[in-house]
Amino acid sequence: MVGCVTEAGPLAEPTERPFVERFFGSLGTALSHRLPGTTGIHPHDVRRRLLEPKGKEALSVNFDELLELVEVSVANYNGTPHGGIGERSPLEFLARITASGRGCARALSEPFRRQLCILQPSRVCNVAGSLQRGVRPYVNLLGVRYSSRLLQQATDLIGKPIRIYIDPMDLRVVQAYLADGAEFGPLNAARPWHQTQHSIRLRQEILRLRRQRKLHFTEADDPVNAFLQAKRKQAARQKGRTKHRMAEASRAVSATPAQDPLAMMLSTPVPADGPPAPPVLPVVKPRPLLHIGQGQILK
Repeated sequence: MVGCVTEAGPLAEPTERPFVERFFGSLGTALSHRLPGTTGIHPHDVRRRLLEPKGKEALSVNFDELLELVEVSVANYNGTPHGGIGERSPLEFLARITASGRGCARALSEPFRRQLCILQPSRVCNVAGSLQRGVRPYVNLLGVRYSSRLLQQATDLIGKPIRIYIDPMDLRVVQAYLADGAEFGPLNAARPWHQTQHSIRLRQEILRLRRQRKLHFTEADDPVNAFLQAKRKQAARQKGRTKHRMAEASRAVSATPAQDPLAMMLSTPVPADGPPAPPVLPVVKPRPLLHIGQGQILK
């Protein structure tokens, strides 16, 4: 489609791909080897023991946080001067090469740009609907119905397969292609999933909480906003419980009397027959001195 092929290169020959290998080496040094739970570069790497979480789930990094860290690391790499390109950043070097007209990057024509969706993941779905019950054609994808005016009029596609190309980070609109490869057009998500941009992982989490009856929303509500509000309430409750525990601990500490030896001695009542006799300490006999003669070794 875009005139490119995947070239993995020979196995165990990093010199055949120096630029790619150097980039991933920098990414590992700046990011992956500094994260908790890293495996290092070999089984005996000391970083495996230094950065081992040891069961502390609070140190783990989830998928969304890892995506943000990778984006920041790549942006820093592209904006940092590099010695191999004349102490220029990769972005400055690319701008200079592009302005010179020598051209190391090819630009796609407009028709190809409109069809870049085929580079995204795809799924084959059957068009659902029923003429007898008056249900217009639609496609069920990831728990949500998708349709359009063109698809609602194409009753001849009911029961036939159609290929859907998905943007994993924005599921509000998908691109549909017929079985013969012809472009059919975009399909929009049904209410209420058409409002806010959301990813596949976020939709799956929202649907899971809804099945568990931990999240409730109607067609008039925005599922993403409802999910965010539920997370904010949960965080506020956890914060309130933490403050309550800290307050109880501080009250318990303040209620405990100070363990002052002098105060305890003065507060102890004196018996009728007089004060108790002081404890008798054992007599420690001094140890004899060792006399070392000439030529003797003390072990």
